[in-house]
Amino acid sequence: MNPQLAANFLVSGISLFGLVVLLLFFASDYRLDAYRQRLFQLRHELFNLALTTELTFEHPAYRLLNERINSPIRFAHRTKFSSLVTFVVVAYLLRLKVVESDPPQERSLRHALSSLPRHEQFKVISVSNQVDRALVRRLFFIRLPVDRTGEHLPDSKMAQLRKPAFAQAVESHAMKSFRGDKLSATGSC
Repeated sequence: MNPQLAANFLVSGISLFGLVVLLLFFASDYRLDAYRQRLFQLRHELFNLALTTELTFEHPAYRLLNERINSPIRFAHRTKFSSLVTFVVVAYLLRLKVVESDPPQERSLRHALSSLPRHEQFKVISVSNQVDRALVRRLFFIRLPVDRTGEHLPDSKMAQLRKPAFAQAVESHAMKSFRGDKLSATGSC
């Protein structure tokens, strides 16, 4: 073997090993901190919603979503792709049913949101969607447009549709009617 080729191979191997170590050990700490920071921002946003809207700190929707944000903050160090794969494999081997069509947490949030005005429902659902996006980014290293608005809306007819375009149309209609209600309340029409 040519000594120059062997030296290049050795240097390339060491560089590749260093890059892997850098990505797996040092960048993982940064990604964990960025994930937690994003969840702290979302919790702060939810807190501000409770201060400025009809959503109070005692409201069930606030409590459910606050707990949904606090749990990933607490266990962020365990939220990894490898943990997800391990969980899926073990669940498959033990034949556990881990995915429900309508989980109790979703039903509870949908029921809690029914007592809020429509425009505030969309604000709370927006925070929930952002929590889902942060989790997907943490697990899969990519940004995906997660939109579960249709699943969270209290109206059962809308919950069955589950189409992002439909949810966006409903949201824009709700915001227009909210602005119209505010204008008519102030007498500016």
